[in-house]
Amino acid sequence: MAYAQVTRSALATEILEALGTGASTYWATSEVNRTINEALLYWGALTSYWRERGTFNTVANTAFYDLNTQFPTLRPRTITMGEIAREIQYHLLEPANGVAGTGMTVQFTVGQITSAIERARNQFVIDALLPLTDGSFNVLPATDGRTTLNDSIVGIQRVAWLDGSGIYTPLRREDGAAADATNYLWPMTPKTPFAYSIAETRPVELQFLPPPVDAGTMRLLYVKSVNLVTAEATSLELPNEFASGVKYGALHELLSTNNEGYDPMRSQYALERYRQVVDAARSYQSAIRVQLERKPLAFDTIWNMDAARPTWMNKTGTPNFAGLAYDFLGLSHVPSGVFGMTCDVVRAAPLPTADADFIQMGREEIPYLVNYCRHVLSFKLGGSDFESTFKLYDNFIKGAMQRNINLVARSRYLKALFGKAQKQIEQEVPA
Repeated sequence: MAYAQVTRSALATEILEALGTGASTYWATSEVNRTINEALLYWGALTSYWRERGTFNTVANTAFYDLNTQFPTLRPRTITMGEIAREIQYHLLEPANGVAGTGMTVQFTVGQITSAIERARNQFVIDALLPLTDGSFNVLPATDGRTTLNDSIVGIQRVAWLDGSGIYTPLRREDGAAADATNYLWPMTPKTPFAYSIAETRPVELQFLPPPVDAGTMRLLYVKSVNLVTAEATSLELPNEFASGVKYGALHELLSTNNEGYDPMRSQYALERYRQVVDAARSYQSAIRVQLERKPLAFDTIWNMDAARPTWMNKTGTPNFAGLAYDFLGLSHVPSGVFGMTCDVVRAAPLPTADADFIQMGREEIPYLVNYCRHVLSFKLGGSDFESTFKLYDNFIKGAMQRNINLVARSRYLKALFGKAQKQIEQEVPA
């Protein structure tokens, strides 16, 4: 524990005092504590404030490592549908009992809330292109080189082709027009693909350029939609620091529906907050330095690793290069055995679980958390009472910006690493 200055209880008391007389009867303790957690997670998402070192061992012949799997307490994905439902209910002045929905008013039904959460979650992964999943899919040869994708795949960050002889070839993203300009006979000359396209295909289809001459396997890094079971413990399967994006996306939908709960101002606000979380997710850097047995490795995006070392997945040995695509770490050479890896990761905010737990921030920056919490807790007031708190949110953002300036100043040679997540997306999925 780094900080032992301000407890959760003291912070909650300061927030309630700032909200005014009688605040403790209008805002529940649980509501305030949840907002403190959101403030901490969002601060971390904007500033890379909490950085910690983690270690794991490689597995022979395994190229990719999900940092969420290797460091589940540092890169957690534990926020559930029930938690988001409760936060939404607080915001909408409904009984905060999660997916049970007991005693809710005619403004909204719990079914509307859970459906909005599921839609917002799946929209978020499309917009933010995270989290990534590594998967292999068998491909049969087809005359036109098109293959049907699993219908849960909603975004692709990387494709590699594995032929029958066990050779991997990373495929770059192109479109049919570019392939035609290079060689207009490509549809009629099957061979090992060098690129792929999803520009002219159906939503669940991928075009190989050129068509593969034999059956093979495509290795994908992709994002997927999920069918969320309506239950308290159903995980959103999202990094904790970005789960608030689902809340605000769902609130946008709920408040823009033409019924008793219609509120265009707060609906637009929720949409803007959703977009801000998406932007934070697309530029987030989850690892900033990688070592093997205490020896630093060259470190870049997986896209650049593919470009510089197109045969890297076919070579085993001692890794000397690491590539990152959000939480996925690729190692070149592919480890031939067990090696001890050390990663300096940007961790999700350590959240207090008891009133006596200390907030892991210095007291000099606690006022930013107070501002954020006062603003978010005022959402349920609506109208001018809520609008008057916008300046508090602006101050929180200014504090995060100043923290980033300080981080860059201290990083010197590391500062370029903090842009690799956005760089990976722009390289593989241009805006």
